[in-house]
Amino acid sequence: MWNVDCLVKKGGDTIGALLTNIVTRETQRIERDNFHKLLDANLYNAECRRTDDGVVLAGKRGQGGLKTITVEELMAVDAKQKQLATESALSHGKIGWTHSLMCLDIEVARLTVIEAGGIVKIEVLHEKYLPVGVKPTTVSIYNWLARRRIPASRAHLKRMEWVIGSIDLAVIRSLGLCLSDSYWIKPAGVPKTWADVNFFTNDFTDDVGDYLMTEALGGVDVNSPSINTEGMVPKKWAIVNGKRRLIKGTMDSNFWQYNEVAAYKIGKALGLQVLPYGLCDGNKHCFCPCMVQPGQNLVTADDILREKLGSHSSTESGWYDNNPYFYDVLCAEFGREYIDGVILFDYVIRNRDRHTRNLARIQDAKSRRFLKNSHIFDNGSSLMESYDPLTKDFHVSIGKRIRDGSRPYCSPQSVQIGLIDKSPFLPKLRECAENGTIGTVIRDTYKTSRIPAEVINALAIYVDSLVADLLR
Repeated sequence: MWNVDCLVKKGGDTIGALLTNIVTRETQRIERDNFHKLLDANLYNAECRRTDDGVVLAGKRGQGGLKTITVEELMAVDAKQKQLATESALSHGKIGWTHSLMCLDIEVARLTVIEAGGIVKIEVLHEKYLPVGVKPTTVSIYNWLARRRIPASRAHLKRMEWVIGSIDLAVIRSLGLCLSDSYWIKPAGVPKTWADVNFFTNDFTDDVGDYLMTEALGGVDVNSPSINTEGMVPKKWAIVNGKRRLIKGTMDSNFWQYNEVAAYKIGKALGLQVLPYGLCDGNKHCFCPCMVQPGQNLVTADDILREKLGSHSSTESGWYDNNPYFYDVLCAEFGREYIDGVILFDYVIRNRDRHTRNLARIQDAKSRRFLKNSHIFDNGSSLMESYDPLTKDFHVSIGKRIRDGSRPYCSPQSVQIGLIDKSPFLPKLRECAENGTIGTVIRDTYKTSRIPAEVINALAIYVDSLVADLLR
């Protein structure tokens, strides 16, 4: 194997100094022959420069001119070579099981994982304990792991990948542990148990969270549940006074942290079980408690629809969305009053992003029995999300500026609200209307934000009018 730390830029800095923890991280080294195919045979004094697309390696000028290759291209060639070698070894039976997918201490399936973190072979041992909606296939298990980890769209992820390598590999190195279920990935031959590794009772590092929430630099210890968190909004898990907290940031100055707190208080006023959120870190972020206990799984509506409907209208990697038929299926599963309560809540706070991965039930991991519906969570795409400080007189026409889109059954809000039976919620709606409760919540919650008072007041009046509409 050829260590890229040996390649020296004219002037002294090593290329390895720029690529450290990418192509040199542990076993991720590049075959010397691959360099010879892409650069001049003499690799010493190779030029190295940064471009808008990243680092570029450049060989000496030869008959074919200056040859250049980006880091991504170089790693792709290496990955291809490893893939071919893996496929060859698999075809000759030379690679055995490298890991096990575990539920608590139950071995659900055996996996063969390659160096880049991909799963190339599985053998399911206990299909009963597969995650809800997951089929006993390599693709289905891999895509389930991909759905529950950091998505490619997450802020700062690319910068962190320069340090840790691929996110798929980071999932394997973190043992696939999270704080939303009781699954994990156990390396073959390692005498570890669920009690030894789970993050509900064992400590974890802040490295991943610091990278995802700040401009942190340096090495990254991936022993963290923050690797396996869904959604685009920056977030991390932390231990505060012995308790697990999910800390969430904001996106594009949309005041998501304030929206989450206001939504919780509004939901409470309406008598709904909404996950509690509070402001933290000088009001820059918000936090909420862990929704599940050790030995439980958070099972999303998307998982349930996969189980119930198979390939009805979803891709393996996507989720079910905007189909009125899902309303009947989920009412049967969650109970109509719960589903109707979520729709009414989203109508009042103008939440446009209630997709099927932020509706969930809580399952006992061992018995597989559903225990209860989860609290209503992930409510930040609402209320002040549409506020634009550059729009003059935003407050004058706030009703037209707030987005009216809705999910997961149909859109807009005025159509989706027609699905529900409002009668169980009328007493709380009347109480809020008579006391001006929701308007007061909005004024109190946003008063520490940078939003002008006239905009906050306009939103309060507008949301009170939505409540009045529901009582007509």
